[in-house]
Amino acid sequence: MVLPFFMLFIVFLTTIIRISIADMALYQSVSETNEVIATHAYPADLATTAVEDILNEKLSGIHEDLDLNLAANLLTDSMEYLDINIDVNGYLQSISADLLEPVIQDKFADKVGGSFFDSSNLSIDQVTHPTSFTGDGAFIEIDASYKIDVAVPFVNKEIILKKTSYERLWAGS
Repeated sequence: MVLPFFMLFIVFLTTIIRISIADMALYQSVSETNEVIATHAYPADLATTAVEDILNEKLSGIHEDLDLNLAANLLTDSMEYLDINIDVNGYLQSISADLLEPVIQDKFADKVGGSFFDSSNLSIDQVTHPTSFTGDGAFIEIDASYKIDVAVPFVNKEIILKKTSYERLWAGS
């Protein structure tokens, strides 16, 4: 009589442990990905600004020999032809759920290890983009969820774990 209850208790404990492992792995995967994005946005913006400043300085230094409007048009046309885009705001706006999902799924698979968890059950629900590099709009938010099946006898349920990572963009010193 005691053995079935003991077995049910053991199965219940293993289910709780599986849920805890998936929850921690989901949190770490989403958080680490968001941290990488937040910390690399400012250096990319700084590099873009530095390139623009260098180009402006070089072009303004030779204004006697060259028409600045012609040089600016030539540079713009060359960048368009070579498909070079150095707009950091465009980079941040291009970060989408479809782009982040495989990255976070790979990190999740690395965190949980083994074959008990299916990383394809992980999905990115929403990505909120920053509106500026400073002030109130300098935040990026990633919402993710993971569906995990409850492996308890006579229970055929699915639990959805949800995690949100909210990071402020690094704006330098």
